[in-house]
Amino acid sequence: MPRKKITLEEAYGVFEEHGLQVKVEAIAIPDNSELPQKTKASSTTYGLIKDSPTKVGNSTVKIMLYARHSVGSGGIMTVADGDKHIENAGVQSYGPGVSYVPATLANHLLHQDGLAKQADKRMLDREQHFYIAVPKIGPGGQRSNAGIQVNEDMLNNMGNLPGHMTYIIR
Repeated sequence: MPRKKITLEEAYGVFEEHGLQVKVEAIAIPDNSELPQKTKASSTTYGLIKDSPTKVGNSTVKIMLYARHSVGSGGIMTVADGDKHIENAGVQSYGPGVSYVPATLANHLLHQDGLAKQADKRMLDREQHFYIAVPKIGPGGQRSNAGIQVNEDMLNNMGNLPGHMTYIIR
């Protein structure tokens, strides 16, 4: 049932009819720079990332990681007096837990962390899953087989396909 819009005077009249005392005071509304800023949760196709990056320094952010992630760098090749050498090559690991990472890596690490969490959930799932291997043709014309998850009823009602045309993976 739609509600009727009422004015403030009508609302105060209803309060007075029921014997309610209402006190109205004017307050100053601060501008946005004075209010504490909230960090929004990021939503991805892999779920909600509850701990979105919070800025720590000019190039560092604080994030919460579920798993350990390693990021490798090929380094920078420098040439000095005809000699070539690679500087700043190495592997850096982040997580699990709270990590301070370069701002350029934060979104990539959070994305990979979501994939890792999803893969662990799938691996530890106690439900039985059913897959059908079907031929796929890629954009370049190459053929390959791909597994498609189906429910058990679909497997039981597939009909009488020849054995060489279907592969059931349980």
